[in-house]
Amino acid sequence: QPTTAQIFARFPATMAQPPTPTEQYYSDESRFNPNWLNRTLTGAPTNSRVRDEAQPLIAQLSGGNPLRPGNTAQVSVTWPGKTVDTAFVTWTSGIAIEQHMEQLAEGQTVVTIRTQPDHKPGPFTVTSIIKASDGTVGEASLTISVEDAGSYTRVRLVPAILKVRTFTPQPFLVYGRLANGSWRDVSRSVRLSLISANENVVRVTEDGQVEPVGIGSSEMTATIQDGPSISMTLFVEGLAITTGLLPLNRPAVIAASSESPVSFVILGTATIDAGRVDPQQVRINGRTGAVVTFRDVNGDRRQDAVLAIKPRDLGLTPGNRTIPVLASTVGGTLLSGSLTATVQ
Repeated sequence: QPTTAQIFARFPATMAQPPTPTEQYYSDESRFNPNWLNRTLTGAPTNSRVRDEAQPLIAQLSGGNPLRPGNTAQVSVTWPGKTVDTAFVTWTSGIAIEQHMEQLAEGQTVVTIRTQPDHKPGPFTVTSIIKASDGTVGEASLTISVEDAGSYTRVRLVPAILKVRTFTPQPFLVYGRLANGSWRDVSRSVRLSLISANENVVRVTEDGQVEPVGIGSSEMTATIQDGPSISMTLFVEGLAITTGLLPLNRPAVIAASSESPVSFVILGTATIDAGRVDPQQVRINGRTGAVVTFRDVNGDRRQDAVLAIKPRDLGLTPGNRTIPVLASTVGGTLLSGSLTATVQ
């Protein structure tokens, strides 16, 4: 965030706004010298580097994990084999992008992390930049989760109808309505479950995003444990493609652990310009890393996209497998197809 606070004088911005009360407090040189980090990193002797043999540590001492909204947690900052000279500990409050910072003076090792009563459920990161008495600087972080103790009467999805034309994972926001009428973002709550009715079209990633894997539609259902649920329809729009495995005139057989690349192909047609496939936007069986080249492989005078990849990188298991092939053109059109192959 651009600011004119003295503490950020070493990091000039192209635009500025008045310093916040927190920035004013930490820019007071009667409390501490805001230039120590810059001097250590740019002008200190070689011992200012973080040494491999010991790393700073940050650990939670109390408060529980997950932490109830509004409660506090104590964390300790240490550096085995060293004396901590000073340290800054930062964390987000869970309200918008507000960030908190505490300074630990020499001899201090514990700081209290305070959460707001309406802190968004889910994980947040506590980070510390630490300077040892010998001039060494290091960084440590930990993740604390905030418990979802709310009682919800309704749940809402944003957007209510989602149409995508790319296989890039999409954010999926879920809000729960509390008894007092306010809405809380529960997208990262451990009480939330997201289910796709058709995983051939879209699946839910570990971080709660929706990832298109084929063309079509799927009903998505969001449920809060011991609370309400809601469903929406997600549409994945694109063009169906014809795919194959080179050479085209032979049965499609793949040795799963082979180091020798196999070549998948997206065939150009009257409606599909395979020459416009974006090499950075190709997934085979959900995996990236294919080397893309263009040539006419079937003699129809149209450009085809050849996708070379090592079988071991595809995560295939033996048997007759349907392998999805997804791509996107440089214009952003999603292309989706599959081929059936014998995996040995």
